[in-house]
Amino acid sequence: MSTRTHPRTPVMGAILAVAASWALASIERAIWTDPIGDACARRTDSGADGSLLPEAILPDLVSVSVFPWAPSQPATDPYTGLPTAPAEAQMFRLDVVLAGRVNPPGTLGLNGADYLPNRFGSSPMYGFVEIDIDNDIDTGGEFPGPARSRVLGTSARFGGRISDPALFERQAVCGADLDALWDTQPFFERTGTDFALTLCGCFDAAIVSETGNLDGKLDSGEEMIVRGRFFQRSGGYRLASQFVGGSDIGLYDPVVDLRFVHEPASNLTIVTLVFPLTQAGAAALTGEPEQPIDTLIGEGSHTSIAEAVADLLIGAGGSNFGLTHALVHRWSKKDPQVCLNPLLWSINAAVGTAYATPEDAPYVWTDISCPTIVGDMNGDSFVTPADRAYLEEFILANDGTASDVDGQVNGEVVLENIGPNFNVLDITGDGAIGALDTGWFQFPAPCRADWDQNGAIQVSDIFAFLSSWFAGQGDFDLNGWNEVPDIFAFLSEWFANNCI
Repeated sequence: MSTRTHPRTPVMGAILAVAASWALASIERAIWTDPIGDACARRTDSGADGSLLPEAILPDLVSVSVFPWAPSQPATDPYTGLPTAPAEAQMFRLDVVLAGRVNPPGTLGLNGADYLPNRFGSSPMYGFVEIDIDNDIDTGGEFPGPARSRVLGTSARFGGRISDPALFERQAVCGADLDALWDTQPFFERTGTDFALTLCGCFDAAIVSETGNLDGKLDSGEEMIVRGRFFQRSGGYRLASQFVGGSDIGLYDPVVDLRFVHEPASNLTIVTLVFPLTQAGAAALTGEPEQPIDTLIGEGSHTSIAEAVADLLIGAGGSNFGLTHALVHRWSKKDPQVCLNPLLWSINAAVGTAYATPEDAPYVWTDISCPTIVGDMNGDSFVTPADRAYLEEFILANDGTASDVDGQVNGEVVLENIGPNFNVLDITGDGAIGALDTGWFQFPAPCRADWDQNGAIQVSDIFAFLSSWFAGQGDFDLNGWNEVPDIFAFLSEWFANNCI
């Protein structure tokens, strides 16, 4: 996995001009990109040895974009149209682009459903695209159980720490962090997520339409639209909500259509959701008269972001307790109109696949799209020799101790039950922190004036060198003696700022 970027401002999305079936040459949108080819399996089952589906590819994120959307014929074809100005928008479009051909998710034996992960094809996609519509990390999130499968609960499995200072201290960096206590650090439950595209395999989905050979599988070059509860407001809001008609009281998870398209020329799959921002948008999508905002989301009831936000504004003023209060109370001072501009939203995502047979955990994570720096071991938002030193010190301190399953002093620390008990220091994800992880770091010849090896020439290097010199370990000119000339040699190199 390579270093990731997570731009928070709208940029030109050239990749979607290639990937999508409609050509948009210069469209402003909020887009998050991710390197192609960095997908890798991070199992979550006990022992981390469950078999994957035999023909599955690993879902590999390429980009996620969101923008105000105006379909040409919303009631019959919501996917054909053009982006529009935020002030004029009645709906938004969310596109998730993945490398290769991936399929809609089948059920995973949850909530009494059958275990049919490959119902729609051999490479099902699972995961969560989390949307923060108010750019406030202190509103929104999940209760501890579901939060373990969200970005803050999964990202450290890929060997890196989140660089976003707003989320840094909330990331779970090891399995022990994923406790059931919402008021203990790290606050991985408090993601700031208000809504999410949810591909959890929790419910059965129905095929609305498909092209190609009509065999119920998404094959190369085909399009499939499936219907289910794929879009939901964050579950942490449930106890402050008046909504009925969803999968549970208080949940805002209306039934929506989700389109999967595979394009052979680019070998990309585009997953698209079009959803109303307003009740007027809901009326346009259904071809029905506009309905007022209410507390119903069942069949025949219109749904929209505006309606869900209106409920939050009311719920925030109620008598909420515990985590619900922590996640919802700040909504009492929000401007709902600001939250209807998709270009101001923030997005993080985690995707994965499923096991061939039921295991004690549902997902195999394969890729994330969030501001995570792989190899940042010490949490300073850089990858330097200091990170390798941090890793080596951990191995030295824990090798052969009770924390090391093999109990041997052999240069590596074997983690117990690696599926649930992941650790950010296990860069390779193989369950052992050792030579493969330290060998992951490749640096040029060190700059000797960078005495503390933090990757920068700073005043702190002078103090570090003097400390070494007074300890008899400051032979900078390498003549075999710790002498005063070593100080002058070091200072000369420090002021020159050259690597030798």
